[in-house]
Amino acid sequence: MNNVPVKTVVLYSNSHIGSILVLNNILKMKCYEVTAIVRVNNVELSNKGLRKVKKHINKTGYTFAFMLFFQHIIQALAFGLSFMLPFLKKRTKTSSELAKKYGFEIHDATNINSPKTLAFLKSHSPEIIISAYFPQILKKKALSIPSKGILNLHPGYLPAYKGAMAYFWAAKNNAGQAGVSIHWMDEGIDTGPLLARKLFRINRKTSQDKVLIITALIGSSLLKRIGRKLMKGKEPKTIDTGDEVKKYYPLPGRKAFKEYYQVRCFISFGIIFRAIMGKY
Repeated sequence: MNNVPVKTVVLYSNSHIGSILVLNNILKMKCYEVTAIVRVNNVELSNKGLRKVKKHINKTGYTFAFMLFFQHIIQALAFGLSFMLPFLKKRTKTSSELAKKYGFEIHDATNINSPKTLAFLKSHSPEIIISAYFPQILKKKALSIPSKGILNLHPGYLPAYKGAMAYFWAAKNNAGQAGVSIHWMDEGIDTGPLLARKLFRINRKTSQDKVLIITALIGSSLLKRIGRKLMKGKEPKTIDTGDEVKKYYPLPGRKAFKEYYQVRCFISFGIIFRAIMGKY
């Protein structure tokens, strides 16, 4: 059974540049056989979804919400431009384009833990599920579906940067370094056994979206290393974090964003365009 690709389902966040890059990279790897993705939208177009958006804006502020919306617009424009330039063979492709190319199934979900989505996951009998910047918390039933487990790509250096938007917090804290980690998921938040992690340098000119994109690129490389071991039937070793500092960061609020924006650029248009044009 050695060197047999691991049967995989990817949990995907629609319109999220990190999730898009990771999916593109995973599909190029021989160690994973992607049979399906579960795709969720960051904004659910329903009364419930709009209430969530309002709650989110109340916490983060209108400026932060506008910048995130503007980032999605820039991504959409970059995808449109790349689509009109067919000579860009390495350009980043959308999930729908990739589904046509590789023949995997897409399941659009509003709740990963709903009976319908759980049934979809079970129908594919995955050995591995990979969570790529997936915005929902998986409950016990979902966690138990893959035979080997669920790998989470976390855009922060664990255990020092647990929680939401760790890439934002690393930049906001002027840490000098940011990181990315891969761990097995459990019922906690970013608490499962740590398999791989890597730090990279950032400076005061590094925007949060650049940190995000770097985590996607390095994280993909770490997933490939783990996937090669799984394909050979080997169990990836876990990292003992011992007495290392453990800290959880919530979704940024108005104060955190205001402090960030006083010293840093939030969006780097060139970085997003380069990522989608396949120039990284």
